[in-house]
Amino acid sequence: DPDLVNYVIPCNDDAFKSTQIITHTIAQAVNEGRKQAEITAANKQAEKEKRREGRGRKRPRK
Repeated sequence: DPDLVNYVIPCNDDAFKSTQIITHTIAQAVNEGRKQAEITAANKQAEKEKRREGRGRKRPRK
């Protein structure tokens, strides 16, 4: 049922090679997205830790 399709990818889905190319490309995009999500999460965690360390310090008196 084509009504259920969100993204149309024009190709010959009966040919093994074209199906392999498309699935490989999609898998690469998913892997890149996961890596970027991990980097973003690590950066956010590092920023939180940096803020926590800064809270414990007292400001010098003038």
